Amino acid sequence: MSINKNIYGIIGFDLTSHRDEILTEDFYESVIFEELDCNHVVGETQLFTDPADGIYLYFGYILFQDDGRFDENMSAFKLEDLVYIAEDIESVFNTYFDIDIGMSKAQVIIFTEFS
Repeated sequence: MSINKNIYGIIGFDLTSHRDEILTEDFYESVIFEELDCNHVVGETQLFTDPADGIYLYFGYILFQDDGRFDENMSAFKLEDLVYIAEDIESVFNTYFDIDIGMSKAQVIIFTEFS
C-alpha cells in the first residue's frame, strides 16, 4: 500500500474553532458559499476544510500544493507578494464574514495531507 503526501501552503486564517458558527445550513445555501467554494484550487481565495478528514477549516489563498518541494515553491514568492496577498485576504475575509476570530492578520499556514 502506497501513501501519497501533499503539502499545502496558504496565507489566511485557521477558522477551526469557528467551524460550527460558519458552516451552517444557511451558509451552504448562500451566495457566499458559491463564491468561496473552489475545492482546493491553487491561486484562489477560498474557504475550505482540510483534505484529509475535513476537521479543520481554513480561509485563505492557496500558494501551492506541493509534492515535497517546499523550498522550491516558496522561493517563487517575493516577500512583497506575500504581504500583498495577506492584506488582500484580510480585506476579503472582512467583506464576507462579520465574526471576531481573535486575530487580525493573515498567517502563513502549512499543512500536510496523507492519502
